[in-house]
Amino acid sequence: MSALLLDKKTLEFYKWDGDLNEIKARVKGTIESMASTWSADERAECVDATADTFRYAGAINKYLAGQSE
Repeated sequence: MSALLLDKKTLEFYKWDGDLNEIKARVKGTIESMASTWSADERAECVDATADTFRYAGAINKYLAGQSE
């Protein structure tokens, strides 16, 4: 998408200080710790929202790339 929309520039959002795998592991641990306090209904709601997020983000990316579904 950056090639299409940003003339191949990398946004600051995609630049990290430190090892990306270590950062991802810390974030995952934080999320798992937070989610461990949720009820079963809250976990199910989060899973449903996550699925929607990926589905709609994919549709937006396809639209921006000029592809039809």
